[in-house]
Amino acid sequence: MYAELCAYEAGTAIYQDIRTVPGTLYKVRLKHASLNSTYLDKMQVMIGAPGHEQPVEMTRTSVNGHGDKLNEKSTTIATKVTNGNNRHHADQWETYEGTYLIPDGQTTTRFTFKSIDSKQLDYGNVLDDIVFDKAYRLDYDKNASDATGEVPSNQRGRENTTQPAKDKTSGSVKLVADDDVVEYVANGLPKQIVNSDFDHDWRNIVSQSKMSAKYNFANIDPAHGDVEISGALNSKGEASKHWVHLNGFDANKFGWKSNQTDTRVDGRGGIVEIQRSKANDNMYAEITASQANTYLYQDIDTAHDYPTVYTVKLRYAHRNGTINSNEKIQILVGAPGHEQPVEMTRIASDRGNRLGEKSTTVNAPNTDGWLGSWDTFQGSVVVPAGRNVSRFTFKALGSIDGISGNLIDDVQFKLAYKLSYDKNSQDASGQVPSNTTPDTTQTASSKSTGKVSDLVQRTTTHEDGSVTVKTIDTSTDVVSGCQVYYPAGQKITLATMAKDDDCWDSSMLSRPGHTQLGWNQDRNATQAQAQVTMVEGGMTVYAVWVGNPVLTYDTNKPSTWTGEMPSTPASVSVPYNTAAADGSGWQAGDVSKLRGYKFLGWYTGPQDNAGLYDWNTLLTGSVTVYAHWQRLQANVIYNANGGTGSHANTTGWQYSDVTIPGDTSKSFTRDGYVFKGWSLKAGKADVVYKDGSQIPLQDKDITLYAQWQGIHENFTETGGISLPLLIAGGIGLLVMGVGSTVMLTRRMNGHGMPDGE
Repeated sequence: MYAELCAYEAGTAIYQDIRTVPGTLYKVRLKHASLNSTYLDKMQVMIGAPGHEQPVEMTRTSVNGHGDKLNEKSTTIATKVTNGNNRHHADQWETYEGTYLIPDGQTTTRFTFKSIDSKQLDYGNVLDDIVFDKAYRLDYDKNASDATGEVPSNQRGRENTTQPAKDKTSGSVKLVADDDVVEYVANGLPKQIVNSDFDHDWRNIVSQSKMSAKYNFANIDPAHGDVEISGALNSKGEASKHWVHLNGFDANKFGWKSNQTDTRVDGRGGIVEIQRSKANDNMYAEITASQANTYLYQDIDTAHDYPTVYTVKLRYAHRNGTINSNEKIQILVGAPGHEQPVEMTRIASDRGNRLGEKSTTVNAPNTDGWLGSWDTFQGSVVVPAGRNVSRFTFKALGSIDGISGNLIDDVQFKLAYKLSYDKNSQDASGQVPSNTTPDTTQTASSKSTGKVSDLVQRTTTHEDGSVTVKTIDTSTDVVSGCQVYYPAGQKITLATMAKDDDCWDSSMLSRPGHTQLGWNQDRNATQAQAQVTMVEGGMTVYAVWVGNPVLTYDTNKPSTWTGEMPSTPASVSVPYNTAAADGSGWQAGDVSKLRGYKFLGWYTGPQDNAGLYDWNTLLTGSVTVYAHWQRLQANVIYNANGGTGSHANTTGWQYSDVTIPGDTSKSFTRDGYVFKGWSLKAGKADVVYKDGSQIPLQDKDITLYAQWQGIHENFTETGGISLPLLIAGGIGLLVMGVGSTVMLTRRMNGHGMPDGE
């Protein structure tokens, strides 16, 4: 669904009138498209007081790819499209954004969308997804007095630039102004603090009170909606007593009241004094405005049919900035007229005051709110069931001179809710952080009720904002239980897995075959949350479990191996994100696993180019490691055994046969001898192998020794017959035949030839 500006009448516009607060910055966002590709429709966004609207410069923040430029700025919106059908606008939209600052005194603003050009007067310019959002400033703080340089700018009109770094921001963040979101109930009281930062209508207050840098205060009479003109006190210590009505003042939005009754200084009672910081223009309130021991307060609707916990937080500072100032206050909460002091804890200080200090008296030595120096305090209180109205009071216990001192700002009162931990698995057992006793654990359960006990309760506020509520059985004064609460919107650091200073660690909860990663608001989550933000009504966080990774071994049988493989080592299961130790017992270099092979180690894959597995790897999933093998070789070494010559070794795989080359017998000689063959023994031994013989290799090199036969000797080859060898004139003759003897009767001459030849 979308809207067409030029639906039935030319020159028309659509608009809304919205109640606005002066000084508020609005962001405008919309999607626009021309009706079809035949004409470029044009429109304007116009904002202002009704009847006085002005065009707003808009920036194109997304494009449809049909020719328009991203980030182009203009007061005229025009979108190129390619659709031919007036009803088909998919992929044709472009997004435009702009901002508008509500000027002083403009409490009603008209947001107008006007057609300024189309193909026909009565159709064109389609709109969708129109959004008006309040915009809030993001400040960057250097957060160190000795840091220098630039930070991103926080000034309107200077986007995408930088500015000199400062560290004077308050650190408080608000999604929307309290003035605009406060909820009122039937009795007319708000359900939360109004104007908690004292910024309501501050521009008007500053302007009409004629506040200056020297006279930085404005006295407000909320009962009449008036402000006193600022200036120096006269010789009698009196202010101007010149009161003017604040334009558009709304007491409900201002929120604060005072019990002051002395009219000597200002001519009126019930004064709330608002001041402005010299350091950073921050607005805050002074409790001791014109009368000692007075207080500021608000009445809040706290009606519940069960006990509720509220957290209390504020920034507090002295006015005169000296360590010996008499300024101090109490925070009191209770039914109107029956308020009781609340124990507060200092949780932050930019003057080095001791953090964690607890007291029902709030003091901040050496601070000076006018110069931007504050301490932050936090506490809590239980509002019993049935108390419909609670008064939150800030009372001065001491002051500078009876008519000045005690500054407060950024006051928060928020409902607090219980945080429960759920084991999130039926087979998990052990302990989880307790939701009944602080800083302890309880038996793990997956049936958290989230209910609040109805007994009398006492509270303690921890530094992280959590509130311990001790439930007391008044009949026996025995502590029956404790529950930890947090205010809605409070960021909470969940119990960590480590053995640290919180109440729980991962050793207290277990689940077979699983590792706990932490906690999460989603019971089906696969990742843990370090922090959560408390929601109204309470919250349960669930244990996040992941199956333990398993390391599996693969013996990776070599392709050349035909025998049985050794038994596969058992798999190893380890906790998540933990390295697995090698449980195989196999050692790299071992040659006993496979005959003729050496075990090289465990690798990341079966391929030859895979790398060795790193046993320091933290496992977040199961993994398989693969054995790698090196096939081993052995050599046949030829020994001349008294002869001369050499032959290259014959190499082959261990436990396989190799062939003796046919040229080995020709590679060795020995004077007076002839080569008979090869033996496995040195010296004279039986011939075992000849050229061309097959020889079985084992796991070591084999040496063959040449066997020689002297020329005058008979020699017997293994398995043969004796053959006499005769030497005649240097010629050796084998005598052949059985029982025959061949005799040489002719004498040989010295050259081995018969005489006479």
